[in-house]
Formats: sequence, structure tokens, C-alpha cells
Amino acid sequence: MIQRAKKKDKHPVMNKPAFWKKDWFIALVISIALLAVSGSAPIVSLERAAYDWGLQSSSEEPSDRIAVIAKSASALDYAHKQNVVHRDIKPANIMWDPDSNELKITDFGIARITDSSKTKTGVVLGTPSYMPPEQLPGKKIDGRSDLFSLGVMFYQMLTGGLPFSGDSMATLMYKIANEEPTKASELNAKLPPEIDEIIAKALAKDADARYQSGSEMAKALKECVAKIKARQSGS
Repeated sequence: MIQRAKKKDKHPVMNKPAFWKKDWFIALVISIALLAVSGSAPIVSLERAAYDWGLQSSSEEPSDRIAVIAKSASALDYAHKQNVVHRDIKPANIMWDPDSNELKITDFGIARITDSSKTKTGVVLGTPSYMPPEQLPGKKIDGRSDLFSLGVMFYQMLTGGLPFSGDSMATLMYKIANEEPTKASELNAKLPPEIDEIIAKALAKDADARYQSGSEMAKALKECVAKIKARQSGS
């Protein structure tokens, strides 16, 4: 039986308690009702939307995709301010209603509280193609690691392909840690130069060179949309 998403769940990160530690908990996340909101349009996984957008990447202007990633960055900013890092950001874990443009991040099942005493090293969890360099060997991660994964997803939604790929795990890990991806604008001529700058910063190998918060990344994305619309209105 299909469950209906509750209208009161307004924040992109839903509100079911998920983490307990002694006498306190962080009230965070997760809707199990993944399908259907009010009206006829279902909430869909961005996995499908990313695929469709990838097929259309060279024929459509990118403002809608940029806006979705900006919303995702804002949602992650909320989680990170609760000291929780998701660790498995990918299109399949972001649900989106194309009619209302509402977005919700799901599946915090492998999330960690980002306190140094609570974050273990040496354990690799997540989806390899979306992992930042520091996550692959199981090193300690923080919210900036999620933003790297979001950058991978952004690249995929704009170009139809992943920035890093390999025919083996060893090759993939080497590329993520050492190589720079082909610029998105070289694969999609409709992309403005600002997009390459945003992706480059999101995918920086060094976490200190990335966006330091989801709100910072969301701000850059919104400014990019504004510039695109300004150019369109002036043409």
C-alpha cells in the first residue's frame, strides 16, 4: 500500500529521531514514505531524474538542475549543523517532487555523528563512485565529504556521466584521489563557465579547498542561476 507523504514535513531533512547517545539524541530524518504527495505527481528518486537529465544534457539549459542541487546543499547544511554527515549522497538517496519542487534527503542509515570521539576510521561505507578521496581509505570525514559527493551528482546530472570511472575498484580509487575530471562544459556546451568553477571547488581533493558548508555551496549555485537568467533576459 502506497503511503502518502505528510504535508507537515516541510524541511528537506525529515524529522524522525535516528541517533541516540546516552542521555541525548539528535532529532533528524528520515521518511519511509518515499512515494506520492498530494496531487497526482509522485515524489521520485533523483536517480531517474539524473538519468533523464543526462540524456537531455546537451539540449536543455541547466537552471532546473542547478536549483535542485542548491536545495540538496541547503538540506545537507541542516544535517551538518546537527553534527551529522550522511556519507552516501547519490541520486538514489534524494527524493524530488517535480511539480512542487520539494526535495527530501533519505537513507541516513550509515550516517555518523561528526564528533571526534564518535567517528571511527578504517571502515569504508557508501557508494564508491560518489566518495571523496578521504572516504575511500576509511579516514575520518565531515560535512565537506558529503559536498564532494553532491558535486559528483551535480556533474552527472549536467553531463550524463560520472566524473570518475574505472573498470576496477583500484582504478576508480586512483582516479578519485589523483586525477581531475573532464570539465563539464567540454561535455555540455550549454553550461556557463561558472559551472566548471563550482564543480571544481566541490570536487577538490583537499577538503579545505572545497565549499566549507552546504549553505556556501547553495549560495554559489543560486548566484549561478541568477547570472544565467540575467544573460537570458539580456539576449
